[in-house]
Amino acid sequence: MKKFSLDEKVFDVVNRIPEAKAVFIDLGFTHLANDTMYNTVAKVITLRKAAGMHKVAYETIVDAFEGIDVEIEEDSL
Repeated sequence: MKKFSLDEKVFDVVNRIPEAKAVFIDLGFTHLANDTMYNTVAKVITLRKAAGMHKVAYETIVDAFEGIDVEIEEDSL
C-alpha cells in the first residue's frame, strides 16, 4: 500500500503518487489544476498546511485516499 505523510510537500506526494492530484483537487485544493500554481505553491506547502487553509478535516482526507488505496501515516492533523 502506498503511504504519505501530512508533513510532505503536496508536489512531492503527487510526483510519487500521481493519482493523488485528482483527489487533492476533489478535496478543494482546486489551485492544483492550474499548472503554474501546481508548479509553485505545491512545492512549498505541506498537506497539513493546505488542509488547514482549506478547512478540510482529517477524516475527509483519510476517506478520500482510502478510495485509491493510499494510507496517511499520521493519526490526525
